[in-house]
Amino acid sequence: MLAYTTATLTTIVRLSLCLLLGLFMAAGQSASAASNRQQIQHRPFPSLIPLPHGSTAKALSSRPLATAPLQSAAAAKVYKFATADFPGAAYSGVQDGNLTTTIGDFYYDPSVVTEQEKAFILKNGVYQTLTRPGTASLVVVGINTTGQIAGYSYDLVTNAPHAFLYFNGTFTNIDCPGATVTGPFGINDAGQVVGGYTDASNVSHGFVETAGVCTAIDFPGATSTEAFGINTAGDVAGIWVDASSNIHAFVLQGGTFNSLDYPSATTTVALGINDSGEIAGYYEDSTNFAHGYLYSGAVFNRVDVAGAKNTFLFRIKNNGNIFGQYTDALNEAHGFKGH
Repeated sequence: MLAYTTATLTTIVRLSLCLLLGLFMAAGQSASAASNRQQIQHRPFPSLIPLPHGSTAKALSSRPLATAPLQSAAAAKVYKFATADFPGAAYSGVQDGNLTTTIGDFYYDPSVVTEQEKAFILKNGVYQTLTRPGTASLVVVGINTTGQIAGYSYDLVTNAPHAFLYFNGTFTNIDCPGATVTGPFGINDAGQVVGGYTDASNVSHGFVETAGVCTAIDFPGATSTEAFGINTAGDVAGIWVDASSNIHAFVLQGGTFNSLDYPSATTTVALGINDSGEIAGYYEDSTNFAHGYLYSGAVFNRVDVAGAKNTFLFRIKNNGNIFGQYTDALNEAHGFKGH
């Protein structure tokens, strides 16, 4: 697999999450990270086709996740996980999953294969790619229990991004009125989609889309807001940026916003929320390394893959399974499912 620098991998994760909306750039991303953004472009959207060579999943490793509790009286959970690396890919990431299916994205080595980000679906040990005619690349971001998939793709001619909902072989576009860019990031079992959109003034807003209707989500006083996860009750997890360009997590429950900051973190990101209100995400420490966390009952618990340099938690499901990505000692990126 191709080895990326820590800065590049952090940029990859941020790009996947923020749909090139420029949120993290606005929050003070470095010039070197901006250069990496140019080197590794993200795009997305297509139809299920099996891999030409009929690839099956490579053997999945099973190792414990090292879980470090923080200010918690409860016993620390110990997770076991299985990696999910798309065959032959230089980079793999897992975004979400249900009881039977795991979804994610991958790259081949860009120095060998000139192409963009692709999406995969892993079911019964077999990888399939998800493609959409007329698009340059596609990213999947969420899947619910019925198999509805949210994602976004980039037009082959204009390179413009388009959000979509995919189900039973059909793509349905998602476009918030007045938006220049609409990007989905999560979906619940009722089919509600959350994400972010950019308005004509280049301001980023979170949104929840229900039956074709977009409702804006704006954290009070924020310069930018993005929504990443939603549960069945409609509770939303995401991020907001303050006037000093600091990034904070938030949860919106019953119409009330609460800001979340992992102690001593420089950045806190909330990405998934389940029906019990448990939140999954990651934070960056003072040395710019990323660590996963679970937040429940007003308590943070750090979750790091054993031996990993960076750990990102994307989703926490109702059965307690977690999905995410980690980088190893060689700076190679791997998707994972933890239980």
